[in-house]
Amino acid sequence: MKIPSLQDDSLRVDSIKRAVAKIDDLVTKTKRYDAFLEDWMTQDALIKNIELIGEYV
Repeated sequence: MKIPSLQDDSLRVDSIKRAVAKIDDLVTKTKRYDAFLEDWMTQDALIKNIELIGEYV
């Protein structure tokens, strides 16, 4: 079993930061909740970035 290095942790943290920034952009771009519910591409992008954060943790 490989022991994670500090570099691996740093890469993971950077990836999480990028995913959070994308989520923030998606949320601020969508002004209304009903507009979000109608936009399946934004929903998919948001869900994908949440999944990525889960994988990195």
